[in-house]
Amino acid sequence: MHPAFVGKAGGATPLHLVAARDLSIWLGRRDNRVRAMAAAAGFRADAGKLLLVTDLHGELERVVAGAGEGADGFVMASLPASLPAGDYVLADHPDGLSVETLALGWADGAYRFTKYR
Repeated sequence: MHPAFVGKAGGATPLHLVAARDLSIWLGRRDNRVRAMAAAAGFRADAGKLLLVTDLHGELERVVAGAGEGADGFVMASLPASLPAGDYVLADHPDGLSVETLALGWADGAYRFTKYR
């Protein structure tokens, strides 16, 4: 994998990519606050949907991104334009999705055609 995607994660916001089929298991491992945020937002882990989890001070603590059926490695392509500015580290992802493909999807979504405009 390219070194740009494997840098140190110190200070980066954890990004959890969760398939809809795994959402109840993922939420079961979290505290009541995170479960309440997901319920209040109606988060179902649909592809490309985000749940921004904040701490008690309102600061971004983690991001949960829906992977839908968990079969499309390019699901990360929609995230760079949707997330607040910052550094992110992929904390977990659905089984069967290659991290290389996820990184390629992220890079594809982050690219902007600005040089030749």
